Amino acid sequence: MAISSHELQTLLDLNGTEIELMDGQFFAKFEAHTVDASPEVPHGIKYSLTLHDRAGQRVLGFDNAHPIKIKKGRFIERPTEADHWHYGPGELVRKYRFQGPGRLLEDFWVEVEKFTGIEE
Repeated sequence: MAISSHELQTLLDLNGTEIELMDGQFFAKFEAHTVDASPEVPHGIKYSLTLHDRAGQRVLGFDNAHPIKIKKGRFIERPTEADHWHYGPGELVRKYRFQGPGRLLEDFWVEVEKFTGIEE
């Protein structure tokens, strides 16, 4: 996958940023840096894009901090890639198909809007 240098720089520039939403009801937090490519992180970008409630509890997040387990029937599959997302208070975890830094940011904000009910 070819990664746009402009999109990558935009994501990396957000590292350490927190954005308050809905008068402090939520805040978004960004962590992103490059790493050596590996089977878990084939694109070479380690990231965590999270939405937190007022108390600081994560309610939504896209990250690749660890591989996840996916139950398929009676069997559990452990994908090599670590890209996944967490949703809601029950921490539902789903595999995420990383398609580049720009798409990651877009997907994150779409889910933030759905979760909070805010629109651009």
